[in-house]
Amino acid sequence: MAVAGVRGTGNWATSQRPNGFRETILYINPNGDVPLTGLSSKLSSRSLDDPQWTWFTKPIDVQRLVVTVGATDSGTSVTVSDNAEITRDGTVMWNYNTGERMRSAADGNSGTNVVDTTDRSVGATAAAAIAVDDVLIVIGTSHAENAIAPTSITFDTSTVTNYTQIHRTPMSISRTARKTRLRTGDAYQQLKYDILEQHAQQLERCLFFGEQAAGSGSTPERLSDGLAVVATTNTINVGNFTKSQMWDYLEQAFRYGSMEKIGFGGSGAIRELAKFAHNSGSLQIEPGTTEVYGMKLKRMTTNFGDLLLYRHPLLTDVAETRNWLIICDMAQLEYGYLDDTMFLTRRMDDMSRDGTVDEFLTECTLIYGHEQTHAVFQNVNGWTGN
Repeated sequence: MAVAGVRGTGNWATSQRPNGFRETILYINPNGDVPLTGLSSKLSSRSLDDPQWTWFTKPIDVQRLVVTVGATDSGTSVTVSDNAEITRDGTVMWNYNTGERMRSAADGNSGTNVVDTTDRSVGATAAAAIAVDDVLIVIGTSHAENAIAPTSITFDTSTVTNYTQIHRTPMSISRTARKTRLRTGDAYQQLKYDILEQHAQQLERCLFFGEQAAGSGSTPERLSDGLAVVATTNTINVGNFTKSQMWDYLEQAFRYGSMEKIGFGGSGAIRELAKFAHNSGSLQIEPGTTEVYGMKLKRMTTNFGDLLLYRHPLLTDVAETRNWLIICDMAQLEYGYLDDTMFLTRRMDDMSRDGTVDEFLTECTLIYGHEQTHAVFQNVNGWTGN
């Protein structure tokens, strides 16, 4: 089954062969330790040409103003906390607290945060005093026939940066061990598979928990941000929760972005969500599983969107993250790399060594789009009832 943001139909074609090491991991062991690394092979990928990668986002435009200095029922201006510049000649505002509709006859002043309210009570609702903390919501513009064009409004983009991080996992085997016949199979190939798994686990943890940093000098070391670090808007320390509280948390997690997201959780968090779903009445976890390239996901249907749950082994293994749930909007994610995972042979300094040293090497980063579309539920410890 296809999932928003994941390339393809969600199923392997009959004759399809995996391309690259990340896709091989997804193909061989879709329900293993590194689901995000595996699925990254099915996300949009970008070959980078710089270890510092910057992308641009526009702020989510909330057309809402909070009054800090009010006015009488005939006052021609108010001061708001910020964003006065979103108003201009012709902007119609709704005072949520009094019900009055009013119209600006001049552009808002971003320096003083003064908003013009010259035309009061432009609808049927009578004018009333505008109090401190009243909320003015922009509900459009109104202009006379044959009027000149109003002042244009532009919104500046914000820059977001992440670094590529070099991940290296070496393996060493002696000439004798490589020649020795074992009942368990080829020692070199088994070691190579084990080291690939170890390399992938390191990538997986970095995609979740890495924190950005950059060294200095001509050959600096760089570290990249992971999702659990950057999703600051929706990071919630849940603790023990009621049904009402969890509804609030889920609404926040789905407020922006896709209507379908994947939640990677430790076994403790998945257990408590199952209790919540079982007892909530109006929410359900569908029987059976949703399969995406062999990965088995449980679909939790909410009023805000569908959350596909995956019990993540690496989150479960560590006691401190066993009750975490990391919610990813896959449509926002891109995998960026200077060098995708590759296997490099004969990496030893001393060429007289009676054996070989090889390694897996990846230089990659996560491009996560708008951080507000992802969420982190920390310490989902216990459902306590309604």
